[in-house]
Amino acid sequence: MTSIGWVLKKNALGEPSKNKVSKDMRSDVDLPQPSRLTFDLDIDIAVIGAGLAGLTVALESARLGASVAVLEGHHIGWNASGHQLGTVMPGYGVPMGDLISRIGFEDTRELWSLSKQGAEFVRTHATEELIPGIDRSDGALEVSNVDVGDRLIARLQMLSEDFDTEVEGWQIDRVRTEIRTDRYFHGVYYPKAFQIDGRKYVHGLAALARRAGARIFEDTPVVNIDSSGIRKRIVTPSARLRASHIVLAGNVHLGAPLRRLSETLLPVWRYAAVSVPLGQRLAEAMTFKGSVTDTDGIDHFRIVQGDRLMWASPETTWAGRPERFAGAIQRRIAAIFPRLGRVEIAEVWSGATGQTVHGMPQIG
Repeated sequence: MTSIGWVLKKNALGEPSKNKVSKDMRSDVDLPQPSRLTFDLDIDIAVIGAGLAGLTVALESARLGASVAVLEGHHIGWNASGHQLGTVMPGYGVPMGDLISRIGFEDTRELWSLSKQGAEFVRTHATEELIPGIDRSDGALEVSNVDVGDRLIARLQMLSEDFDTEVEGWQIDRVRTEIRTDRYFHGVYYPKAFQIDGRKYVHGLAALARRAGARIFEDTPVVNIDSSGIRKRIVTPSARLRASHIVLAGNVHLGAPLRRLSETLLPVWRYAAVSVPLGQRLAEAMTFKGSVTDTDGIDHFRIVQGDRLMWASPETTWAGRPERFAGAIQRRIAAIFPRLGRVEIAEVWSGATGQTVHGMPQIG
């Protein structure tokens, strides 16, 4: 789901709705003001896109001593990277069994190992000392929509023995004790998975990258790229750059200068919402404090700020106004948790990520 080897769930994306946005959910206090590139530069590495992938590359490259410039056409984390549900755990968008059948057992093990390393990278940086207000919580639970206990045992054995991943199998009673609904059966619990404030994390990455020496320019779209020769050329509306290397980290938003690449991605819009404070109602419906996903990939939700429910559910291949999907999310919540009744939505948002034909990150 991302292009840098971990699953930081991008299920709640960009474009806030016209609904009133609560100040504590999306504060811009202390964020650096946008800085547009207005002068020519000669650098080692030019990174296009100031999301999770681009900022991670910029941070690590600057730490290694390279001169780095990040070019962002909008602002840091403006779409998927700045508005996700913040679940961090190993994995990819393709089920492990499908990967094994496609590329073999050993290559799948290597990919899984890379994914674990990516999750540890986030864990190392997502601390209160490095990124204040990151609000980290532990544990992720994947629940089955059907009663398939035999498959659960086989999967646990493979994850634990073959892929060296700490997991626990939850029986139906345990799942339904913590998530009080009869819609779910068995579960796979990842104790080392965790949740963070995704928007704080992406802006924290930017701050760390700047501290390491990277320069980040917002409101600086790329108009043209000439990748021929040893020194590549990049044209923006008000400046030109020369770089030894160009990293394309814009996902589906690479646009006209890189249409040949961006057209290999299918835009998929995902819609998410956060409820008003639900108080004791939510405590009676769910006591699990980590994130929950179902095996059908329909719902992804968790408790935030003690008594609010954050929920991602529908997706489309076309862009719709986020507020149109508030009702659909309300109906999904009601279907899973009938005891909650009608849940009032405080905020809805959406955005697009690019889906590859093969469902895996596209790196090369």
